[in-house]
Amino acid sequence: MNLDLSDSFFAVEGELELSTKLLGGNTRDTARKAAQILEKSNQGFIVPTIQQRQWLLVAFARKGLTLYGKAFDIIKVNSELDFSSEENVEKNVNSISICEIKSTNKVTVKDDFTGFFFSLSTAELLTAQNLKSRYKFVLVNTLSKKFIELSLKDIFFSLERYLSFVECPVLVLNKH
Repeated sequence: MNLDLSDSFFAVEGELELSTKLLGGNTRDTARKAAQILEKSNQGFIVPTIQQRQWLLVAFARKGLTLYGKAFDIIKVNSELDFSSEENVEKNVNSISICEIKSTNKVTVKDDFTGFFFSLSTAELLTAQNLKSRYKFVLVNTLSKKFIELSLKDIFFSLERYLSFVECPVLVLNKH
């Protein structure tokens, strides 16, 4: 199966402001910039507050879905949803995708993300397996402001596609 990702790349124009919102990841400034790029893209990305994250964990648990708090940075919704209460989050849980940001500011990463190496934590892997298509890895290049959303399945198909090339993505699993 060939995976055509040509229509999946987006770029955002404009200046970036550093956010005070908490994000995971090893390089917090790059992660913050990546989150801002996604929020400004008008694609439905929202960085949830600490309270909203708690509501999400509970709402997904009530649906029988395991969501690890450290396994996501941002959510994506299809429309304007009211996240002002736990009840609203639970009512709209089926309209929410969970996303983990994988960001880079390396000049060696190409527009198609060739040369972008990242790892997956055990929590990310387990959450991706549990939520299936509702969990996305969002690769963001903070220099070009381009990004792409990939499911775990997409990542494995991409790996398969690139295995014959010299520069192939490497998937490393962490225990964190």
